[in-house]
Amino acid sequence: MTERETPSVDGLVIGILGGTGDQGRGLARRFALAGHPVIIGSRTDARAPLGLDAAIERANRYARVGADVIFVEAPQDAAEIERIARDVDAPLLINLVLGGMTPLESAARLQQLGYAIAIHPGNLLTSATFGMLQSLCELNGTDIAPHLPAGPADFFNLVGMAEWLQLDTKYARKDPSWA
Repeated sequence: MTERETPSVDGLVIGILGGTGDQGRGLARRFALAGHPVIIGSRTDARAPLGLDAAIERANRYARVGADVIFVEAPQDAAEIERIARDVDAPLLINLVLGGMTPLESAARLQQLGYAIAIHPGNLLTSATFGMLQSLCELNGTDIAPHLPAGPADFFNLVGMAEWLQLDTKYARKDPSWA
């Protein structure tokens, strides 16, 4: 791709999740020195193994060391979503996966609680996959119901995630210096 064909990144903000770790900080610093606006996010997955209290304590620690946005992984119910919003002293990101462990909340409710960012990583792919599956079932005269995934793991199997991971393992560069 020539410089002329390179798309402009003017006006974009670069978000680095994991920005309070050594690699994230270094990457954020390089982007900032190059003149790009950077938002540093930090994620804690302590909720599942250690409980919500530990996750909130870690989230606040990450905020104190400079994270712009905090992501507490996998709150289990609406009460936990509310408690995180109340007890974490930083802007928050929430990850809403269809069929995942975190219950889906409306954008209005999340804004009311104070969440700054809500991501829906699978929604577009899920909708597109459902449309393709429905069309294929109509073409061959079968019922779609037996093919519908019951949760995220079934969905990943449907779209061939295991096969894509095998290809990644086979063809990924082993030397990280290229990045």
